[in-house]
Amino acid sequence: MENEALKQEIDALIAALGDETVMFKPATERAVLEQIRLILDRTRDQRTGAARDIWASYLPYAAKRCLLLSKYEEGWEDDLNYFVSENSQFWLDCSGSLLEKGDIAGVIHALGKIIEATRIMKRDMIARADILLQALDIALEVTDKKHAILLYEEAEKVYRKHLAGGAEYTGAAWLRKIKKMGQQLAHYRDKLRRYFAYSETVTFSIEAEMEGDLERVIDYLQQSLTGKVKVTRQVKETDGQEKSGAGRFRARLKITLE
Repeated sequence: MENEALKQEIDALIAALGDETVMFKPATERAVLEQIRLILDRTRDQRTGAARDIWASYLPYAAKRCLLLSKYEEGWEDDLNYFVSENSQFWLDCSGSLLEKGDIAGVIHALGKIIEATRIMKRDMIARADILLQALDIALEVTDKKHAILLYEEAEKVYRKHLAGGAEYTGAAWLRKIKKMGQQLAHYRDKLRRYFAYSETVTFSIEAEMEGDLERVIDYLQQSLTGKVKVTRQVKETDGQEKSGAGRFRARLKITLE
C-alpha cells in the first residue's frame, strides 16, 4: 500500500510535467526525481521480480528526463549519471533473470533496452563497455543475431574511441581491464563471424583534385575488392575553400573488412 501511494504521487507529478520540452518546472522536476529514487531504493531487492514493472517504467523516464534537463541547465549531471547507470544495469540484470526463466522473448526485449540505455552513459566509459560486453554474451547465448551485432559494434566503438590509447584511463588497474576488454572484443568478433558470417565495415571519405582521378581510384578499389566496396556518397565537388579556391572532389565509401 505504501508503494502504491508513492506510485500515485509519481504518476501525478509526471502528468503535471507532461511532454513539455521548452518550459521547465524546477520544483516539480526535483520532486518527481526524488520520488522515483525513493521508490527504486524501496524496491531494489525485487527489481527483477515483483517490482520489475516499477523499474521498467520509472527508471527510463528519469534517465531521459535528466538527459533533457542537462542539455538546458547545469547541476543535473550527478542525477543523470545515477539514473543512466542504474537504467543500464537494471536491463542487464533483467536479461540475465529472464534467461534463467527461459523467457527468450523477454531477454531479446531487454537487450534492446540495454543498447538504448547505454547510449546516454557519458561519464563512465569502462562501465558502459562492460555492460555492453556482458549483454553481448547473453545475446550470443540466445542466438539473437540482430542485438549481438549491435551490441558488439557499440562496445567496439566505445573501446576504440574512449578506451584504447585514451588518456583518461591510465592507471594499472584500468589498463589491465581495458586490455581484457580488447581481448573480449576479439573473441566475440570471431564468434560473430562463425555464428552469423559477420563482417565489419568501415566508412571513410576520399578526395582528389580532379574528378576523373577520384573516379579512377573508386573503380580500382571496386575491381580489386569485388563486392566489398560500396559508394555511399557519390563524387561531389566541395566549395573549394580548403585550398585557395581550387576545386576538390570528394566521395564517401564503405568497405567490408575480412
